[in-house]
Amino acid sequence: MFGILKALYCLMQEAEIQAAARQIILLHGTRAQNQAAKQADKMFSRGDIAGFHRWNRVKDAIKDIERKSQAPFAP
Repeated sequence: MFGILKALYCLMQEAEIQAAARQIILLHGTRAQNQAAKQADKMFSRGDIAGFHRWNRVKDAIKDIERKSQAPFAP
């Protein structure tokens, strides 16, 4: 039972990370990765390690979204 709950929690977190990444892209366009990195740095300087890791995950999600949007379509 706890394994299912943990998996569901991880899926919820990932959905939130993806939603945040899309929102940052909409707000900041080509500067989205840079903005996420700045937020991660702020969290780190405040000693908020969980926030630091969350913002790094958002930055990674932004990279992934941008990479996928530039990939050529297979015929």
